[in-house]
Amino acid sequence: MKRIFITTLFALAATACRFLDVVPEDTATMENMYASSVQTERTLNNVYGFIPVNNGYYTYPDFFLGGEVMSMQQNPVRWAGWKAMLYGQESSSSTYYGFWSIATATATGSMSYDLYRGIRYAWNFIDHVYDTPGLDTSKARVYEGEAYFLVGFLHWLLMTHYGPVVIVDHEIRQDAPMDEVLSPRSDWDTCAGFVCRMFDMAAERLPAIREDIEPGRASAVAAKALKATVLMYTASPLVNGNRDFSTFLNYDKSPLIPQEYDASKWKTALDAVAEAISLAEDNGCHLWTDPSSSALSTAARGMNNYYKLFLQPTSQEGNKCEYLWSTVRGTFENTYLQQYGVPRNWDGVAGKDLSTSFRPANVPTMQAVCTFLTEDGLPLWADPKVKDEFAANHLLTIAPGDSTARLHRNRDPRFYASIAFDRGNIIYNGSEKNWIHTRAGEYHGYCGARTVYHSCTGYYFQKFISVNTQYDPVNLTINFVPYRMPYLRLAELYLDYAEACFELTGALDAKSLGYLDRVRERAGLPSFEESWNKAGGIPSGETLRKALHYEMSAELCFEGRTYDNLRRWKVAHLYLSECPLNLDVYGGKEDDEFYRLVPLKELAPRAFTYPKSYWYAIPITELNINYKLVQNPGY
Repeated sequence: MKRIFITTLFALAATACRFLDVVPEDTATMENMYASSVQTERTLNNVYGFIPVNNGYYTYPDFFLGGEVMSMQQNPVRWAGWKAMLYGQESSSSTYYGFWSIATATATGSMSYDLYRGIRYAWNFIDHVYDTPGLDTSKARVYEGEAYFLVGFLHWLLMTHYGPVVIVDHEIRQDAPMDEVLSPRSDWDTCAGFVCRMFDMAAERLPAIREDIEPGRASAVAAKALKATVLMYTASPLVNGNRDFSTFLNYDKSPLIPQEYDASKWKTALDAVAEAISLAEDNGCHLWTDPSSSALSTAARGMNNYYKLFLQPTSQEGNKCEYLWSTVRGTFENTYLQQYGVPRNWDGVAGKDLSTSFRPANVPTMQAVCTFLTEDGLPLWADPKVKDEFAANHLLTIAPGDSTARLHRNRDPRFYASIAFDRGNIIYNGSEKNWIHTRAGEYHGYCGARTVYHSCTGYYFQKFISVNTQYDPVNLTINFVPYRMPYLRLAELYLDYAEACFELTGALDAKSLGYLDRVRERAGLPSFEESWNKAGGIPSGETLRKALHYEMSAELCFEGRTYDNLRRWKVAHLYLSECPLNLDVYGGKEDDEFYRLVPLKELAPRAFTYPKSYWYAIPITELNINYKLVQNPGY
């Protein structure tokens, strides 16, 4: 019997971004979906198409909601749907992200992903892949592993956006009884356990890594790494013994979030991270370093290592050895960062064609600037050289004979590889040297209504921006550099191991310190112990926890990972609930007019609250259909 969803499969999948070959929409029948090995692969590729673009301008909230990136005031919620969560405009009847189903993205400008539909298609694929005529059994097993991976990953995306969800563990047939169709949510631990089993089943069937000709395809390394991510989240304060959710009860009145803290979950997470690291390293994965930078100073080499890692459109060598899983969708996700994150290449005079030029709208925040460490490898708040000045905002002054703030000097090499600042240099538009002038009235600054496109924070992107990201003034086009956007890198696993070790034992052992130091060495920083010896020794307790959080946030800045981390650490509301302070980009050209902290101009007051804003609302359409569903707290 045909399944209930088959007739609409490809019409709806066509709305997702597709980066692989797919079945033509007018040939979507059960008979030809698995008629040959070519058709079967295309069917699988359609399921991949349900994975959201993870760093597009308006396509996915996680890239922006970590507090590292801000969109200009003139971008309303309809153009930047992630702002709805900041301003309290998300509700069960109006959402900008239809992760749950296509019918729920009702707000103007919303995006629909319909992840449950993707899950059902994956189960259909698992049921039929071995029916493909002439398909080699070993290849069918790999395809099956990819489908299990997608079942797990799409469930995981639902969990990170809605909390505990309804588990779909098989294909629901057209004649299924209502008790099978109308299922309640499962508690967090049950959901996490199911997702981990899916990743384990995928890993059993998949090759350890994929070849360069198969970018974006699931692998055993990716499956084990994502399993570790799930278990790190599950051990974290948000969902491990969080009694703030004592009234968050399921249909049967059982708690959806565990109410008793279980320290053993950190041991489970630690073991999973160790397993993923071993599998990755055994198959040639390692932190990438730039071979052309070996003769440079430590800081310059660290900057090049980090900067060039993310800009390898052809060789893929760094992607292959460090990216455990990445997305590949043509140029869509690349173009938005490259066009909207760099200084404009026009001065705002009338007659310029703005539609084709660089139009800075999405830019780094002061929070991102202050996340990066100092050149001695310490957070700004801990480095004896600057912590008092940092606390007093004295770092916003300019040293005699200098041209930019002290805040921009003597920093972590990753800072210079990631953020461009006033009177600093940015690599783009065909040149290694582009000096930025971002103050009001200056070339790259606000000059009245004719320069709507300017940095609302005073900063621009350098990460993901290439010298070949270049504007052609003759043809009025931009050369966008294609690259792969990482979803999970080996560096994150190393930092996960250190965090799990600390949370389990209260300290860092030699192995966790070794992993920390690998990440730091690649970035041109001293060892963790050497750095902290300058501040009285490696700290303990809450200070060490905070230091490890900064290690993670600095390494993964602008990769869409911070939003998940801030929530699982249960601190997101501390960063996102109040209007942030940034440089006064409207103040004037003088030092003291620009280098002062003022509230960011926003269209609405912040309303990001805990626990409501940590997860999206279950759509009212789903609650009306399924009486067993319960709503998330705060909605």
